[in-house]
Amino acid sequence: MNRPRAGLLALLAPLALAPACGSEEAPTAASPAPAASSPAPGVVTVVTSGFGQEDEYAWITAVVRNDGGAEGHFVVVQFNVTDASGKLIASESQTEGFSKAGETLAIGTQITVPDGAKVAKVEATVVVESTTTDAKPFAGVKVGPVAIKSTSGTYKASFTAENPATEPLQDARVGFVCFDAGGKVIGGASEFPDAIPASGKALVTGDLIVSTKPVRCDAYVGAPV
Repeated sequence: MNRPRAGLLALLAPLALAPACGSEEAPTAASPAPAASSPAPGVVTVVTSGFGQEDEYAWITAVVRNDGGAEGHFVVVQFNVTDASGKLIASESQTEGFSKAGETLAIGTQITVPDGAKVAKVEATVVVESTTTDAKPFAGVKVGPVAIKSTSGTYKASFTAENPATEPLQDARVGFVCFDAGGKVIGGASEFPDAIPASGKALVTGDLIVSTKPVRCDAYVGAPV
């Protein structure tokens, strides 16, 4: 019987003691658990929404209320615009910001209606963003009665804004929303007065886009964002 030489035995011994390659997998680090989604920063209610159309232009708007927690956050209103058949003819959005709890804003924007279409319905969806604004709570601006005037078939709404604060309010965001006799939203406008003087007043006027003569327009003053 042939015997392996001593030198060969010395080489084989460490190999016999070594673990077989791939016989046991190294433990792997556990995958991190998915991060829990953050709750929406606040509750915002769409009080009402609607539109006004003049030829190829339409004003789409929503009155939204901060029911708590959305102050200091950007709020986006996304509008879907459909015709009488239910066809989606436009989508647009407008971003504003709440500065205090309980605040109500009229958030709207102008669109150009494609191909001579007639708007029949506007659906408004509100999203409160997690990003914050630089808007600071401000003393409530007193809004005087909103007057409506017609000139050559166009309408304007105006009111006197009174700033009770001891500092001027610059670049306030004013939203007009207008209604017919049945309380239906029929259009509106937005204005951004350069300044409302400290402990003073300013006349704010908006050029309305409305479907018909409004019987009432409301105005809402928001802080700069």
